[in-house]
Amino acid sequence: VSIEPIPSADFIYSPACLNQLTQFTNKSSNGNIITYKWDFDNGTTSTAIDTSITFLTERNYNVGMKAITSNGCESQKQKVIVINKIKPDAGKDKIVFKGAPFQLEAKGGISYSWTPAIYLNDNKIAKPAGKLQQEQLFTVEVTDVRGCKGIDTVKVAVFDNDDIYVPTSFTPNNDGKNDIFRVIAPPDVVYLFEVYNRWGQKVFGTSHQQNGWDGRQQGIQQPAGVYVWYLKAKTRAGVKVEKKGTVTMI
Repeated sequence: VSIEPIPSADFIYSPACLNQLTQFTNKSSNGNIITYKWDFDNGTTSTAIDTSITFLTERNYNVGMKAITSNGCESQKQKVIVINKIKPDAGKDKIVFKGAPFQLEAKGGISYSWTPAIYLNDNKIAKPAGKLQQEQLFTVEVTDVRGCKGIDTVKVAVFDNDDIYVPTSFTPNNDGKNDIFRVIAPPDVVYLFEVYNRWGQKVFGTSHQQNGWDGRQQGIQQPAGVYVWYLKAKTRAGVKVEKKGTVTMI
């Protein structure tokens, strides 16, 4: 009588990423294993020795693999596969002056690849520096510790050195992007910046160019809508400038 050892089912996988191919490698041992049965907890099965699958929904999957020998002995291995969406972040859109140095700031992973690389000092780091003569959209591919990849973009707008730029909208929702309404100008050019609501009431005012409005008045969030801004400036050539316009708080 020949006694066949009970098989030992096992497998490894990499990477576990949403919308990316996950490779499952069979590591079963013992006995004359002739059949494998995979169950991926999403209606998909396989009888291959090694297999792969793309998970399309962000959740936990109870993946099981059964190893069966020629004598009908079997063993089963189950593992919980956590599928999370990678969250690449290329940072806030930027406004810079022509030829002035700027820095990009990506996060969400352990390695980064920026394109186009020609305008940057090193496109393989999270925070490359560069200079521009015209507006440019940058794309960053972020890879996390699991090997999962994702992309995000950031726009860098470019203005002439004597330009005074005032955005047309902002979103003070504390997401870290476009939360503050402020003037973009060469250093120490703007010496008065004010914002008024539809009734002509001043909701924000500053004599410091670097300061901006966060959408609040005396700590109280103001309603979304259109506001009027007014500024006074003196260019580096000594020319006095007064401007006004509107901004939409979203």
